[in-house]
Amino acid sequence: DLFEGMGVVELCAGGESSAALTKLGEVYTFGNGQDNRTGHGDMTNNAFPRLVEELADTVVCHVASSDHHMAAVDVDGRLWTCGRSWSGQLGHEHRGSVPA
Repeated sequence: DLFEGMGVVELCAGGESSAALTKLGEVYTFGNGQDNRTGHGDMTNNAFPRLVEELADTVVCHVASSDHHMAAVDVDGRLWTCGRSWSGQLGHEHRGSVPA
């Protein structure tokens, strides 16, 4: 079982990538890493769940994913986004691939 012992409380999938949220507020992503949609700062594809290091010091309470990007909300109400932002859909000034 991929998630045995992780305490997954939420799982979302979009297109070719997925995200899992644990009871400790950790976010693990896996699948197609194109455009940094999995939030690891690279384009690596991951067959198994990988902790999103950028969010390691943040307690996340909700995750959502789409075909080309992912979003997370932390317990302080901050929104974290990553992935393709060609049209600014992630809410960053930067256009292109955006890390978490």
